[in-house]
Amino acid sequence: MDGGGEFITSGSNHRLAMLSRVGESVVKCSVKEVNNKWVKEGSCLVEMKRWMEDITLKLTAGVIAGFVLSLNPFRLLINA
Repeated sequence: MDGGGEFITSGSNHRLAMLSRVGESVVKCSVKEVNNKWVKEGSCLVEMKRWMEDITLKLTAGVIAGFVLSLNPFRLLINA
């Protein structure tokens, strides 16, 4: 029974690592967008509340999309 606990922990660590990558990616892309606009226009005014809302929305969508993709519908065909 100890092996089962290790599997759950290993899976949880893997999911956590994937979620942190999603967060890093969303933040990096958002910062890059602001930087590109600043470089192009010479200045950039950012409404922080809206920017954080956008990051939160993109992060939530990324987590949901990652969860849906991790369901792998082909698993049913392989196990059949």
